[in-house]
Amino acid sequence: MNSYTIYKEYYELITLLPEKEQQELLLAITKYMFEDEEPNNLSERQKKIFNNLKRPLSKSKEQSKRRTKQKPNENQKETKTKPKEQPKENTSNDVNVNVDVNVIKEIIEYLNSKTNSSYRYSSKTTQQKINARLNEGYTLNDFIAVIDKKSSEWIGTEFEKYLCPETLFGTKFEKYLNQKSKKKVPEWFDKKIDKVELNEDEMEEMKELLKEYKQWT
Repeated sequence: MNSYTIYKEYYELITLLPEKEQQELLLAITKYMFEDEEPNNLSERQKKIFNNLKRPLSKSKEQSKRRTKQKPNENQKETKTKPKEQPKENTSNDVNVNVDVNVIKEIIEYLNSKTNSSYRYSSKTTQQKINARLNEGYTLNDFIAVIDKKSSEWIGTEFEKYLCPETLFGTKFEKYLNQKSKKKVPEWFDKKIDKVELNEDEMEEMKELLKEYKQWT
């Protein structure tokens, strides 16, 4: 065979891995397709993805071999036929292979409790965002810190709508994590305080209290 097809679903699975492991896995897939060489030095994560893709890849390889063996009759004009579209592998229910699902669940449950939301930890997009940050070395406590900081800053403002996994755990995660927490001012800080006039009796009482205070000090 001279070529093989990489479907988008294959790409999405492979890119869940760190860049170096992606390259190793792609090389292993290429050797399997062109040289019939079974990979024997993959990590557990790489093996899981390879085994997931092996069935459709093998099917594609067999179809290519059959087409190569079928030579057209020299007395007949070669007719072009549209190849049947290869059925796509269904990966919608696959669990992210490079993620501890319990960690994702804990992060999303904490976010929901802070923002009164109902995001699903099983969402593929959410898993990809969190997985990318975990692969960069961030920890569960880092996610909680970002949620706390941005919730404190955005709840009750026009930015509250951005308290979602896609925004919080995206490419600005490091910036959010390292920003300094803003101290909340007291509720009365920006409220108008009405001036109250004291009558004579109240003024005398205040003077007496001041005298007593000076004696204590």
